Amino acid sequence: MTTDGPRPDPHTPPNQPPSAPNFGAGGNQPNQPGPYQPGHSAPQPGQYQQPGQNAGQQPGHSAPQPGQYQQPGAYQGGQSAPQQGGYQGPGGPGGYQGPGGPGVGGPGGPSGPGGQNFAPQKKKSYKGLIIGLSAAFVVIVLVVVGLVVVNRVNKTQHGPDTVAQEYLDALAAGKIDDANKLAKPTVPEGASDAILKTEVASKSSDKITDAKVVSTRREGDNATVRVGFKVGDLPQQLELKAKKVGKEGLFFDKWQLEGPELDSIQVDAPGITEVTVNGVAVPLQDGKATLAAYPGTYEVAVPDSKFFTGSKDSATVGLATGTPFPIYLTTEANDDLTAEVEKQVKAKIDECIGKKEFNPDGCPFNEREEGNDGEKLDSKTISRKISGTPTVSVSASSASDISFYGTGRYDMTAKSEDGKRSYKSSIPFFMSFTGTAKVDGEQVSITFS
Repeated sequence: MTTDGPRPDPHTPPNQPPSAPNFGAGGNQPNQPGPYQPGHSAPQPGQYQQPGQNAGQQPGHSAPQPGQYQQPGAYQGGQSAPQQGGYQGPGGPGGYQGPGGPGVGGPGGPSGPGGQNFAPQKKKSYKGLIIGLSAAFVVIVLVVVGLVVVNRVNKTQHGPDTVAQEYLDALAAGKIDDANKLAKPTVPEGASDAILKTEVASKSSDKITDAKVVSTRREGDNATVRVGFKVGDLPQQLELKAKKVGKEGLFFDKWQLEGPELDSIQVDAPGITEVTVNGVAVPLQDGKATLAAYPGTYEVAVPDSKFFTGSKDSATVGLATGTPFPIYLTTEANDDLTAEVEKQVKAKIDECIGKKEFNPDGCPFNEREEGNDGEKLDSKTISRKISGTPTVSVSASSASDISFYGTGRYDMTAKSEDGKRSYKSSIPFFMSFTGTAKVDGEQVSITFS
């Protein structure tokens, strides 16, 4: 049995579902009879459906949902058929949705119970993404530029050649303490570092000039820097070794130079205990010393004293040539020493003259103890007297090596032991003497040989 249902709109194309009814303002509400007006919502679940509606449903019409009440005469003339896509079930937006497609709501109609308003979707913004990508690009550019700058600065301002140039500049300025910090020097075996000081090198008459880096060869964290310079008029080149030892300020390379082996000055000054190098006192051991030196010209001298005039010489030293520069120094006794030794010799002779014994120890006498007739002379009756002034010659190579020699004459008288006869030398006794002298500060002492 069939029930006449609503007729499809003749203007609606066949096989198209009717438009979803919508309840507008003042229209029929669910569960009330009456036609579906355009823009009204579809019947909700639980509504009463007109019996037999499915059987008389026109082709292309969507079937009402279970439990719905289908009013007779659902579609009035002139009413649009539901559009393709069917109707929407409970809780959907304000139109019908059939199987396989969204429903179409009537204009301005409210949604059914449990549904949501069908609002236009906003266009998605890409502004944040663009800003983020731009910032990332700027950071990448800055990092790349920073790396390029750091690499450039490392090569031009923090490379091994820069450290080598600073080292040469410190030597050229005589700033030995600064040079020692940049590269600890290698002192030749057996040499002293007594003159590796700014106070010595800064007084050199010739220092390094025209110092420059010739070439640099890197192999990982190691480098070889060839440098050139002049000492006086003598040009020289040598290689300096360098090693990367870390970073300075997080980014910049730090290089450490290996100090070159220094040249040396060999001092030989027999009998001398001290010399000066560029005016600075340096002790000697047994009159000798080997002194490591930085490039330059050094004046080595024996200091003058009250009784001596020292000799002096100069040495021009290169860098890492491996050849020591020899210096030989002496001292020469001055007139004050000669006068003092003469004074000391005469005082000693006077002391000997007054002794009441033949040939006293330490005296330059060669006396006979018998008279002309062979009689024994009494030493207690000896009387001596200097004839003329003794001559004294002094030779000194150092304060500890002084010698003298001289001659003189004296007369002597004595009596025989029995007191009966007197003896008097017919001619003055000749005396020849030699001896040594020592100087301690400003004091002189002599000893007859």
